[in-house]
Amino acid sequence: MIATLFRRHPLLGIHLVIIGLLLVGLVQRSGMDHLPQMAGYVAVLLSSYFLLDRIVAGWTVPDLRQDKVKLLAWAVLLLTCSIALAHWAFLGQVPLIAAMGEQDDLVVQSIRLHMTEDIPTWMAYASNILIKALIPVTLVLCYKRFPRLFLALAIAGGIYAISLVQKSYIITLFVPLWVAFLISKRWWSFSLLTGGFVLITALLLLVAQPEKLDRDAVADDGKPKKGLVEDLVTSVMRRVVLMPGWTVSAWFEYIPEQIPFQEGSAVRPLALVLGKPYHALDREVYDIEYPVEAAKHTEGTMGSASFMYGWANFGLVGLLLSGVITAVVLRLITLLFAGDWRWAICVNVFPLLVLSSVALTTVLLTHGWAVTLLLGTLFRPSEKLWR
Repeated sequence: MIATLFRRHPLLGIHLVIIGLLLVGLVQRSGMDHLPQMAGYVAVLLSSYFLLDRIVAGWTVPDLRQDKVKLLAWAVLLLTCSIALAHWAFLGQVPLIAAMGEQDDLVVQSIRLHMTEDIPTWMAYASNILIKALIPVTLVLCYKRFPRLFLALAIAGGIYAISLVQKSYIITLFVPLWVAFLISKRWWSFSLLTGGFVLITALLLLVAQPEKLDRDAVADDGKPKKGLVEDLVTSVMRRVVLMPGWTVSAWFEYIPEQIPFQEGSAVRPLALVLGKPYHALDREVYDIEYPVEAAKHTEGTMGSASFMYGWANFGLVGLLLSGVITAVVLRLITLLFAGDWRWAICVNVFPLLVLSSVALTTVLLTHGWAVTLLLGTLFRPSEKLWR
């Protein structure tokens, strides 16, 4: 039954798995308090999805596939080199090199912050879409057909991603390829790529927190600080298993008790349409959740799952409406991939993961899901993925 669900409705299956992971952190932080709201969201999501599934049964999408993967790869490679050089030029430095020369983690944090703040808006968007859409899809398309172009793009994209001192960026580049290895049961390649993720993440963690090299370092409470390996494992477990659910719980707790429902202002495009000022609730929630850091004027954010922006705007009605909207988006995107569940999962797994911490409109536009869908549709392989 589960296998059938993933073959016929792969995006819905992944979304339900992610919700299951969210519930771990949600229950761990707030017990059963918010499960009724989550149950309502899931019920509306499923009923809307399968109602739409019956409506679109028999619908087909025109085959728009293009056999110009090599041209795409060359274009993305040149774009990667151009954006990387322009980004470093605007910053006046390569962030990784600058960070490696620092011993204060607060200074490193400042370098990472100014990496996006000290560049033009268009460049921030271009960098985001390049790393999260163009390179990942192109890499998985080139892996078997054009190995030399694959290697060149992997090296150029990898250097650029690592240079920005963000642990997630280098992983993001290879998520579709990593999933493709998993689906096609290429266990050796899957293990090597996973090992690469671990090594590079450890390196960037060391750059971001140079005090990890000091075995005698102690935390503010007087206890010895965790070592690099322990901190890496703890960080990954918190970020992947607990943090998404914690953020959902925090938004339920603080909205509307401390932050009122926004009536459309919590999502930028909706606020623009309604003529209202946009409120960045992820920063407001962060300030409440981390008052000590907020007092130091640390500009942190605590975004939440896409459906929570419905709650933040209109309460329970908005949350249930988010279920309808998510169902429509997932079913229509599944239709685009014409039953090729392997390719659908490969291309869309990362955007679906991002939905656990970002609004749907932001994932589509800023994080490049719209571009990913365009590439995935135009360059969908004619054969099954690596038979």
